[in-house]
Amino acid sequence: IAKLFAKEGARIAVVDMDEGRATAVTEMIKVDGGEAVAVVCDVANTDDIAKMVATTVETFGGIDILVNNVAISDNKDIFDITEDEWRKTIDVTLSSPFYVTKQVAKWMVDNDRGGRVVNVGSIAGVAGIGSSIAYAASKGAVNTMTLSLARVLALEVRLQLEVS
Repeated sequence: IAKLFAKEGARIAVVDMDEGRATAVTEMIKVDGGEAVAVVCDVANTDDIAKMVATTVETFGGIDILVNNVAISDNKDIFDITEDEWRKTIDVTLSSPFYVTKQVAKWMVDNDRGGRVVNVGSIAGVAGIGSSIAYAASKGAVNTMTLSLARVLALEVRLQLEVS
């Protein structure tokens, strides 16, 4: 996704908990002539998210498009998943897109900017699957959260949201 946006001329903040992955994607974008910066961030941690937003704004002068493409899968059925695995999957797959959108939308409101948010969904969030129950539940909730956020933010910051 990042490479595609860069190919279309977007300047990219490649955000990942893994510095090596973020740097590798950033270098690929730069080799192809794009602009990118690697940002190490735990998107389930609101302090990290605040630093990521600040770094992105400082580097590129603003944020026009946010793509929330984050998820982990539990690959467990109802009898095997632990409470900790359930919570971690929900925190990363559902809560982090909310936390990141909240901080980016706040920046847009405070700076009188519009923009676009893309929350990457999954067919598992619509149809469910036999395993990965926490993942499926999270992705279903992302769909509904996106619809709710769109109702609020479309009026507030001319922000367009979509689930892909």
